[in-house]
Amino acid sequence: MWRDSDAESPTVAPAATAPAIHDRRRPGRPPTVSPHLIPLLRAPAEHEDPRDVDLLAPARGIGVAVLLSLPFWAVCGIVLWVFG
Repeated sequence: MWRDSDAESPTVAPAATAPAIHDRRRPGRPPTVSPHLIPLLRAPAEHEDPRDVDLLAPARGIGVAVLLSLPFWAVCGIVLWVFG
């Protein structure tokens, strides 16, 4: 038995436990991990081949936006022409 300096009654020493395994994970993490995630997390990252990138994709997006906005601007122009 050992005595706590702040307590008046003697306290019992903690029971010997198995050696603690050092947990490298952050505190508050769940004790188990999904077995389906482990291969995904350990796999190397896959990079796109720069030769497979479509360089005209942004131009097509701008073209579609312009084509979709043309009717709106046409109506605005007609309203200003007639009532302006």
